[in-house]
Amino acid sequence: QPQSSLSVTWYDELQLLKSRAKGDVATLWKSIESHPMTEYVVPKCSKCGHTFPDEYDGSHTSTEKDILHGIFEVEPNAEEIEFICGGWYRGPRKAVTFKLTCTDCGTVQRWYRSFHPKIILNPNPCWGRLCGEQEDLKAVLANYADITLRQSVPLDWDHTWSEYKTTTDTTEKNPVWGVVDNSARNFAV
Repeated sequence: QPQSSLSVTWYDELQLLKSRAKGDVATLWKSIESHPMTEYVVPKCSKCGHTFPDEYDGSHTSTEKDILHGIFEVEPNAEEIEFICGGWYRGPRKAVTFKLTCTDCGTVQRWYRSFHPKIILNPNPCWGRLCGEQEDLKAVLANYADITLRQSVPLDWDHTWSEYKTTTDTTEKNPVWGVVDNSARNFAV
């Protein structure tokens, strides 16, 4: 759901969220965290909406399970190469493109992990944005909003999240960090 019918860019949206927060860092960060542009989106078929699962149960190797779901690693093309990055998608991956073949309708499309906002903010509702992309985008937005973040990456769990500094006091020796990500809340406390 758009936050404003007048906003046309992520920067416009961010400015709107900043004005609504009236200088309150926690309110602003919660608004950014809950905004549709930062939500978790599993890659989907562009024709029928079938989702390509982002997890596997370990009963097969990652590659065997990928094939069952129509997921194949392919080399990036010239347009993709400058934006692509490695990361976790159904297991650790180098910088690759995924050829996604829908098991319901046969549509073939390409998808890849990226750290670049131009790719992460792809308006196609079928383009995936997993927790790594979410956090990369949130870091960019936090920078524009003058919010200090730190990244949390647990050693025994495939997830990452941001914590925001709850005050703007730069002289504070022991800052308080806020967590908005509900999936991380109990883990991080």
